[in-house]
Amino acid sequence: MLKYCKETQTKNINGKTVKQKIFRQGLYDRRVRERNLFLTPDEE
Repeated sequence: MLKYCKETQTKNINGKTVKQKIFRQGLYDRRVRERNLFLTPDEE
């Protein structure tokens, strides 16, 4: 899950559309919380 913490941003450089992957700390933090929730066993 931590692999997917980048945002795709589109820019125009010299008249060409270029896509870039940009790391987002907030998204990384969210993925850490999601992973921890997923790995927590259910309480019965």
